[in-house]
Amino acid sequence: MPQPRIFGQEGYYDYTSLILAVKKYPNRLVLGAGGGILNSMIHETDPDDVTDEAQAKFREYALEMVENGAKVFGEMAALYLSMNPRDVFEQASPDHPLFLLLADIAAEKGVPIDIHMEAVEKDTYTPLNLRQVSLNNPTLLKANIPALKRLLKHNRKAAIVWQHIGWDNTGQMAIPLLRSMLANNPNLYLGFKIEEREYQAGTQDPMPNRIVDENNKIKPDWLEFFNEFQDRLLVSADQLVGIKSKTAPAPQYMEKTYSVVEQLPPGIRRKVAQENAKRIYHLE
Repeated sequence: MPQPRIFGQEGYYDYTSLILAVKKYPNRLVLGAGGGILNSMIHETDPDDVTDEAQAKFREYALEMVENGAKVFGEMAALYLSMNPRDVFEQASPDHPLFLLLADIAAEKGVPIDIHMEAVEKDTYTPLNLRQVSLNNPTLLKANIPALKRLLKHNRKAAIVWQHIGWDNTGQMAIPLLRSMLANNPNLYLGFKIEEREYQAGTQDPMPNRIVDENNKIKPDWLEFFNEFQDRLLVSADQLVGIKSKTAPAPQYMEKTYSVVEQLPPGIRRKVAQENAKRIYHLE
């Protein structure tokens, strides 16, 4: 699937550039779409200016993606923090009218939504380290957890996968919040990843709410969490790929993320590494 980008941003591309690869390897690749066109429309349209025409065009694009084989709408961005001066910052409320429309389409077509969103429970000043690594990040981050709750409640038949759990740049993606969100929203799922970086961006301070300790062992409270919600969690290694010697090397998340899977009891391991994804994304 495409990264969540907006028209004109560096790194923007659309799902159509992936179709040929998926068709060439249909037993090994699955298509995701929306991080280009749909994400752009959401971020470029003021919530108060969403017209019937804009909704019709958005729906047309989304249905076309499903017709072209998309199994997931993504990667959609509600809050995407900039990690370096060249990286983008994106922020759109999860209850934006076009996000709500996408939930209705997702429910209608049985195609889940992958959402990239740092956790912000209430309006808060951006952590100083994030301002230091990139001035693209604003001084204030708007609360998004209340709006995510409204998105989830809007259409309970829409499956929404909150991605990159375990990679926390605001310090608010804690187990009590995640437990509450899962307990109260049966259509919410969590995709987890372990980043190689053990520290907060631009510092030597430990990353908050990381799933593993300094020895890459699952922390006891996270192991309990995996056991409690074993049907709602899945692997989300978030790996960028390219062509060797032609594209810039990307951070490697696969090995560390799957090392967590290997530490889980066999029954839970099968669910988070395979069975949950098959069910949520209708891959059977």
